Amino acid sequence: DPCAGWGGRLLGTLTVPRQDEVSYIGCDPNARMAEAYQTLASRVTKNLRQEKSIGRRTAKIYPVPFEDWMKTAAFRRLRGTVDVAITSPPYWTTEEYDEENVDNRVQSCHRYPEYAVWRERFLRRMVFGVAECLVPNGVFILNVSNVRGRAPRLEEDAALICRESGLVEETTYKLAMAVAVGTQHLD
Repeated sequence: DPCAGWGGRLLGTLTVPRQDEVSYIGCDPNARMAEAYQTLASRVTKNLRQEKSIGRRTAKIYPVPFEDWMKTAAFRRLRGTVDVAITSPPYWTTEEYDEENVDNRVQSCHRYPEYAVWRERFLRRMVFGVAECLVPNGVFILNVSNVRGRAPRLEEDAALICRESGLVEETTYKLAMAVAVGTQHLD
């Protein structure tokens, strides 16, 4: 999960009912979230040890932007080994996760304040990085949405970049969600 967010995908991954081992690996540039992720993962794995139908669970969150993490040995070891990648990247400037923290200038919208630059230096790198990690016929689940006035072409740009990376679109789902305060999702 190159954009770990608030831990929902971490929780979902660790609780999937499989006898096989399941590992969650994520990146989040907000280092202040590291303790929360670790606590969530520890509690879930501790509680699941009692379930005989659940295999071993592990989780590792790297407190670094994914595009920087791609330069590490940990990323290189992951190439070609991931069965499923899932993420919901920040919708450029629509979602600022730690805006009160002056030190949080590592979030992608602060690093790349123009949409065209963000699309190339964050979104493209993220998609191509995920594609590198997948096994042949691996699955990438990407949750994005156009947002009027902020990221009006996010869906189209993400689909194009996915195709350019060699990923093949199989299915697109439109989620019916309430509009959050301050955002105007396009239909």
